Amino acid sequence: MDLKQLTIDKYETREELILNGIWKGEIYKNVDLSTRNGRGWLWKTLVIDGEGDMEEIVEVPTLTEDHEQSPQPKVPKGQKDRGIRRLTPIDVKRHPLSSTGIKQDDRAVEDDDTTMKEKLEIIDLDLSRLMLDDIFQEKEVHNEMRKIMYNYLIRRSDDCSYKQGYHELLGMIYLQLHEDKQMSMENKGTELKNILFIFEKLMKPMAFFYNENQLIKWENKVFQPLLRTCCPKLYGIICCDDNHTNLLWLLRWTRLLFMRELPRDYTLVIWDHLLTFLYPADTFVACVVVVLLLNNYKVFTEEVEDHDDLVELMLHFNSRMRSMIDCVELCKMAGKLCEYWYVQDAQSMKTLSDNFLKIKFNVDRDFEPDGTVDPNRIRIEEKLRRRVKQTLLTSSKDSK
Repeated sequence: MDLKQLTIDKYETREELILNGIWKGEIYKNVDLSTRNGRGWLWKTLVIDGEGDMEEIVEVPTLTEDHEQSPQPKVPKGQKDRGIRRLTPIDVKRHPLSSTGIKQDDRAVEDDDTTMKEKLEIIDLDLSRLMLDDIFQEKEVHNEMRKIMYNYLIRRSDDCSYKQGYHELLGMIYLQLHEDKQMSMENKGTELKNILFIFEKLMKPMAFFYNENQLIKWENKVFQPLLRTCCPKLYGIICCDDNHTNLLWLLRWTRLLFMRELPRDYTLVIWDHLLTFLYPADTFVACVVVVLLLNNYKVFTEEVEDHDDLVELMLHFNSRMRSMIDCVELCKMAGKLCEYWYVQDAQSMKTLSDNFLKIKFNVDRDFEPDGTVDPNRIRIEEKLRRRVKQTLLTSSKDSK
């Protein structure tokens, strides 16, 4: 069934579409969105509806070598230029090992001394390596993506820096609108404006994860407390080693919104829910991560022995996870955790997580061992291993 027709027939308002169609999962029961059947239209309805006129997209100017160059360092009087190439052509404004950001209105504003020409060169390189779909190897698509990203950067008054990962998020949006309705010359300008508008709306909360200071604060203030409340056992495996950091895998999980960790169709359902903006993105993403960890409880408790095992698992999560919870149910559970988190209802978070583990893995946290090992047992096992090893060596010598 066509999604657009279903929505028109069944939902009178956008709010009904959000609450019943998406969060109750009604549209996924009636429409197969994996077959290029209306997801682009759905995202436009969720994000653009009622937003008024959108700004026109400007062309990317031709930037010459002399355009926007950083000022050249001055040579002190009496000192000749000996023709030695300067390895760092841009003068830094602060020591690179100092605090990672300059605080401004309780936000960390990162320095970005790259010129627009340099940004466009980086964007071109990233777009040339974008593997979401074969269409991104087409020159026309490359130029359209470049134009959209350029317009996004010049419209940002607070921070016009480009970060690796932006192009993948933009690529996912472009792909859905491109597949939903092949862009003709007549509607191409409008569709590019739609893509840019959706990308801008997504990046307003998502830019949070591209700031290292804020990401560290998010891990300490949101993700870790959530995980500790929901499952102390997993918290002990993932977060209790102070000598290591979870940023090695959290960077990719959060910044790319699970695009590398989950199957494409699964990820898109999470994006559907995120684009309703029913819950703040930073909290919703944290809750989705926690539910994914709970859903693979056995993998962590049986296969992870140290931090190296953990990082290897988290960076290959798509191939290592043993089971998949229904994605709509995952988002529903994450939404409930968001609500409990905001009212600080720790008991409800514990109950929800305990019931999930009990049903899926028959794990009862009230009777779960605390994971501590008797030191006497460790010594006895080590002594036994030494005796066995000595016996084997003695037997080997006697046989010779």
